[in-house]
Amino acid sequence: METPVFETPISPPWITIWTSPRKTIRQLVERDPTYLVYRLAALAGVSEGLSQAARRNWVEGGSLPFFLVMIFLAAPLASIISQEIGALLLSWAGRQFGGVGSTTEVRTVLAWARVPEIALIPLLGVKFLIYAYHFLATAPPRSDFTHPLVIVIVFLIVFAELIAAFCSFVISIQGLAEVHELSVWKALVASFLPVLIILVPFMCLLFLISDPLGF
Repeated sequence: METPVFETPISPPWITIWTSPRKTIRQLVERDPTYLVYRLAALAGVSEGLSQAARRNWVEGGSLPFFLVMIFLAAPLASIISQEIGALLLSWAGRQFGGVGSTTEVRTVLAWARVPEIALIPLLGVKFLIYAYHFLATAPPRSDFTHPLVIVIVFLIVFAELIAAFCSFVISIQGLAEVHELSVWKALVASFLPVLIILVPFMCLLFLISDPLGF
């Protein structure tokens, strides 16, 4: 009688992505590179929408329907589109350094690298409610936070945002290195290549426009 062979269970990727990003990405691309990528992009868009909404120019000039559309529709859609563009650019950039990652694999990296940002959604919701209360529920609207507890809460949330952004960056570089089979340093340089491709022509165009105008 043959001994049954059981597939080794995979740990929850939304947990292991924090501690073992390269191993997690490798498991994801080998099993199902499309797993949750668009849902993660949409949730990351919600996170970004909440972060942007907790700003003075949004809250002062907006209304509840406006916030709902921006946070739960426009921001997720923009996040998915930017993920698609980023996957195309970074798969191409990696190949310039000898990388082998496909657009699908790079998309997996970009989606799962945003798990730290998604984890902040509850905190960003609190931050948004604080800003909304100060600008919409007080008369007249106030832009200052005078209560010590509110100041501490906002500071801690902003600090958490910085930590999450750093974690997302590290995961993305580690993931790109894994799918492209490059060193971390080459993956880091490759990640900046699309920025240079966009920035340099823009700066040249700006120079050509401003020079005849005498700026």
